[in-house]
Amino acid sequence: MHRTIRALGAAAALLAPMTGAAADAAEPPSDDLGATLQAYAAAHPHAAIVGAIVDAGATRTGGATGAEAPVRTVDERTRFQIGSVTKTFTATLLAQMVLDHEVSLDDPIQDDLPAGVTAPSYRGTPITLGSIAEQRSGLPRLPPNLVPRDASNPYLGYTAADLYDALRHQTLTRAPGSQYEYSNFGYLLLGQLLANRAHATYAKLVETRILRPLHMDDTVVPATPAGHAALVPGYASDGSPQPAWDFGELGGVGAVESDLHDMVIFANANLAAPAGPLGPAMALAQQPRAATDANSPLRIGLAWMTNPNTGITIHNGQTGGYHAVVTFDRTRRRAVVVLANVADEAVDLLALHLLVPNLVPAPAYPPAQSEASPYAGVYRFSPAFAITVFKRGGTLYAQATGQSALVLAPLSGRTFAVQGVDAQITFDADAHGVATGLTLHQNGLDQHANKAP
Repeated sequence: MHRTIRALGAAAALLAPMTGAAADAAEPPSDDLGATLQAYAAAHPHAAIVGAIVDAGATRTGGATGAEAPVRTVDERTRFQIGSVTKTFTATLLAQMVLDHEVSLDDPIQDDLPAGVTAPSYRGTPITLGSIAEQRSGLPRLPPNLVPRDASNPYLGYTAADLYDALRHQTLTRAPGSQYEYSNFGYLLLGQLLANRAHATYAKLVETRILRPLHMDDTVVPATPAGHAALVPGYASDGSPQPAWDFGELGGVGAVESDLHDMVIFANANLAAPAGPLGPAMALAQQPRAATDANSPLRIGLAWMTNPNTGITIHNGQTGGYHAVVTFDRTRRRAVVVLANVADEAVDLLALHLLVPNLVPAPAYPPAQSEASPYAGVYRFSPAFAITVFKRGGTLYAQATGQSALVLAPLSGRTFAVQGVDAQITFDADAHGVATGLTLHQNGLDQHANKAP
C-alpha cells in the first residue's frame, strides 16, 4: 500500500472496460455540476472542491465546501496542488523541445547528465527521454534512496545530487521501452534533464515556455516551502490535515500549483491542439504511443493516457492533501477539470461522471462520520509509515500514510482483502475480539504492526 503521487488508479481501472464504440460517449455532458460538487462536499466535511465543464467552447464552473472546510467559499482563483498532472506540463515541455530540435525522443539520457554520473542501460539499450515520458524507462516507481525525513512530506530535502546517486546505483531488469511501469523516479529525472539541456531550472522552463504563452498567470512552480502560502489547506480523505508537498528543484514530477481559471486555459489549449501557441507540442504529447497493460485498451502518449475506444484522454494527480483531474475528448471539444483539497481518488470518478455521465454514474460516498469498530485504530510500522483503519457507512477502510482510504473486504476470520491493491490484512485480537495489531500481506512479504495506544 506504500505509494506516493498517485498513478491513474481508479480512473484507469474504470476507463479500461469502456470498450464500446466512441459514439456511446456522445451524450452531452452532465448538467448537474453544482449538485455533483455539493454531494462531494456534503460527504467530506473538510472539502473545498471546484470543477469546470468545457463543451464546444462554452465553460461552466462551480465550487462547494464542506461544513468544516478551511475556507467558507471557493472560486476559480482558489489555488491547489495538482500533483502528477504536473507530468503533462513536463511532457509538453519535452514535446516542444523536440519540435524545436533541441532534443529528440530517442536521445539517451546520458547526454544530459553531469560528468561522473553514468546512466544504467540494459544489454546496451539506453534509457531515452521518450522511454521516460512514456513510463517505459525500466526505472522503478521511486528512487531507492528516497527515504522521507517526514512521511507527510515525502520529497522534502530530496536533491538533484540524491537523484543522480540513485541513478548511478540503479540496475535495470529489462530493456527500456519494453514494458509500462508508472515511475515518479523517471519524471523526477525527466524534468531535471530538460532543465539541464536548456541551462535553466525546471520552474523557469515551465514559466517561460508554458505559463507565459498561455497567460496562466495564477500558476506557480514553488521551489521553497514559502511558495505554498496561497494554497487552500489540504486534507487526507479521513479528514486529517496534510501539509503541501515540497519538491525543491525537482518539480517535474508534481510541483505545479494552480487554480480552476488557469487549468481551464490548459484544458482548452489541449482541446484546441494542434492549433494555438502550444498546439503542436500538446498534440505530440497526447498522441497514443504505447500499450500500458496487455489486458487494457489504455495507451500512453507522453504522460497523457487515452482510451482509443472512447476517445477519453486523462491524467490525474494526488499529493498528501490534494487531488486533481484533467480529462477531455478532443473529437467532441469537451473537457472537465476538477481540483480538490482532499487526497481522494474518488475525485477521478466524479470528473469522469461529469465528462461522460452515460458511461460513469455519479459516485456514492459513505457517511463522513466514523463509526465504532473493533479494528479501528492506527497501526504504526515505522515512525514514517502507518495504516489507519476506520469504519464509515458500515464499511471498513484502511488508509496508509499520505494515501487514499481503501475498502477492506472480509475474506475469512480476521483476514480482509484490500480492494484496489494486491494485498491482504489480517488482524490480531484480544479475548474480547478487539484488534491489537495487524499483518500486511503484500508482494510476498508479511509485515506486522501493533495498534497504537
